Amino acid sequence: MQANTKAKTISHCKGKGSLGHNNRTFKCKNVDGTRTANNITFVKQTIQQAYEECFGTAVERYNAKQKRNDRKIDNYYKSVFDVDYKNTVVISSDKRKSFYEDVVGIGDMHDTAVGTVDGKIAAECLTEYMSGFSKRNPNFHVFSSHLHLDEATPHLHIDYIPIGHYKRGVDTQNGMAQALSEMGYGNGKDSINKWRLAERKVLEEICNRRGINIAPPKKGRGHTFTVDEYKEREEKSRLLSEKENDLRRKLSQLEGELQIYSHRKLLKELIEIAEKNDVFYDKIYDEMLRFKVSHPQEYTNFKVQKWEIDHISHELDNCGLSAQWGKTNTGEHFCAYEKSKEEAVKKARGEFVRKCREVEKDLIIGKSADGCLKITDNSSGNVIVLGSIPPKKELSERFMQKFGFDENKANIAWAKFYSEKERMAQINPPLSTKLRK
Repeated sequence: MQANTKAKTISHCKGKGSLGHNNRTFKCKNVDGTRTANNITFVKQTIQQAYEECFGTAVERYNAKQKRNDRKIDNYYKSVFDVDYKNTVVISSDKRKSFYEDVVGIGDMHDTAVGTVDGKIAAECLTEYMSGFSKRNPNFHVFSSHLHLDEATPHLHIDYIPIGHYKRGVDTQNGMAQALSEMGYGNGKDSINKWRLAERKVLEEICNRRGINIAPPKKGRGHTFTVDEYKEREEKSRLLSEKENDLRRKLSQLEGELQIYSHRKLLKELIEIAEKNDVFYDKIYDEMLRFKVSHPQEYTNFKVQKWEIDHISHELDNCGLSAQWGKTNTGEHFCAYEKSKEEAVKKARGEFVRKCREVEKDLIIGKSADGCLKITDNSSGNVIVLGSIPPKKELSERFMQKFGFDENKANIAWAKFYSEKERMAQINPPLSTKLRK
């Protein structure tokens, strides 16, 4: 079996990081379900299992040194990202990502399609490449890795958590820059590019051994640059900073408006610059999305209260959906999502609202005859009596076991319990004033 002698491209770029898509818990239109069984799973951990394996022991060491309980860390993931575990990438306030994804492929649908001789050889090359990934990159904990053979071309999704070691705070943490430095790629902006070049070289050598000729890398967004090209690109980015700052000033003038379709001239200018000047595409795109000016025909949004975000995100995750959460200059929170998925998003959001109403209607919080807190579920008739207030996780588990709630409904019930407990202590009004009808 011999590959076509025509040179093929290698793609090694950032992925969106959707574990549901990678695990095929939901399928996109471009997936051929009859071939899904041919996919190869190299690693499959949940994000929670991965974080416990990577940082659990380090957090225990850190907590053992703390004299004050309020300085101890109960959940490392939540302490960094301020949300519960999610199957999509979450970005922290200090720009760390909950995990990173690389999508690695060889050729295209015209020269390396699945089912062809070249497609089979490419799959073998990618399998060999993946088999040595963790050994080459000891500071990248791979918790999910799949070779997809049910789309047009064979390609890898590699999801990993970068691990760095530190002298202060928790001694082992999520840290891309430190992980790259410890693996010998130096410090600074070009360290990630040095790493990508090294990985590309590994894959290119594997392909050459198996008879696949690889073309020189293309320049452009999503492709790997040489170090000199990367420095030139960074210089162009610096020179364009004045234009970028001007765009930011214009964006700030919008005062956080979410509906600005009348600003046609500004909208056109922003989109053209973001699409043509890839050197700061991501920065401008994020700003445009946050202010609802990025392709308004493709995106829509709805307002949310801050406390609702985790719960609605949970329902979206269950449906294999993703969304962007933002905050306007006036302090309002919102959820932005693709219009093409509006019906599915509405259904997921409707599940959240339904659970809120059921909790508000059925959950009664009061005191027992002996003065303990008493929680009654009118739907099941079951009762929980609390002599002391347990942690959120423990109480949510009791809601699931005793009342038959799912995880998200149990967390909503916990929010009501906490609010009602505070009300009885004359601190806060009940949650019923917050729940959207």
